[in-house]
Amino acid sequence: MEKTEVIDKSFGIHKKNLISLAIFVVVYGLIYVVVAIGGALIGGVSVMGLIGSGIEDPSSVVEMLGKSAGGILIILILGSVFLGITLARSVGIINMASNSFLGKKVSVEEAFSVSFKSIPRLIGITIAGMIWFIPFGIGMGIIIFLYILIIREIESSYIISSGFPVGIMIATVIMMAIIFFIIYSYMTIHRFAIHTAILEDLSFFKALKKSRQLVKGEFWKIFGILMVFYIIVVGIKFSIYALMGEISLIGTLISKFTSGSEEILANTLMASSLSRIPVNLFTAVFVAPVADILVTILYYNQRFKKDGYDLKLRLENIRRNSMGEE
Repeated sequence: MEKTEVIDKSFGIHKKNLISLAIFVVVYGLIYVVVAIGGALIGGVSVMGLIGSGIEDPSSVVEMLGKSAGGILIILILGSVFLGITLARSVGIINMASNSFLGKKVSVEEAFSVSFKSIPRLIGITIAGMIWFIPFGIGMGIIIFLYILIIREIESSYIISSGFPVGIMIATVIMMAIIFFIIYSYMTIHRFAIHTAILEDLSFFKALKKSRQLVKGEFWKIFGILMVFYIIVVGIKFSIYALMGEISLIGTLISKFTSGSEEILANTLMASSLSRIPVNLFTAVFVAPVADILVTILYYNQRFKKDGYDLKLRLENIRRNSMGEE
């Protein structure tokens, strides 16, 4: 499939399963809030326990919690749980997108079941991904070191009075662009790691390896499709923000020109800030899931090309039909 076909297919699946996706995202959001409150309570109890032991300075409590083995263990456990739940949300959406793409029944219950069961594997993939990122991190460290050397050279040059701000700006923009490219490139070549782990039942490092194999030879195409899509999604989100901002501006102007009180003006500004909440909810429920759907479509598109998976599906359909006829 070409870029436009992949994007159109993604929005088509999203539209077809909009209600199921919305239910899943909303319920998962509530679960995440409950877990977040539980994590905050556990952290609060840990801090209060140290305070109760005779330590009065809160900063000392936090420092001790970060240095103690028990504190580090609590932080790691809570961090792993939050990370697993966050990624598991994507797994649920991937499950529904996969079933829809393959012509199977889309089930919210199945999506929840698959997502919860995948949490330990998702944590393992994240750890494996961090290990694989070490060479990229070294490269980023070298770039930052060179950036610091360039900045120092500019500062000590004779053109400091005229060229210093421009030189700093150019060096900073170049450094940020290179770092962004490194991070996004790493994310692109491992973009299908969760899909390969869940849909093909692969272990941590094997999932990362399979993702690299699927991306190999078409890195720039996948890079470009993802970039174009995210620009579209960001454009939709900011268009909604712009519309809400214009409505707020009109309300502010009306309040000002009608000699509205400062209280009315303050309430108008508060309403403008609060209006971002439904916008964020709208994008989280009706826009954000399309990203996971898009990557799922790309995943199958690459499997069709690399593995001949479409032929396997056709053979399975023929076998099912023949068994049904018998």
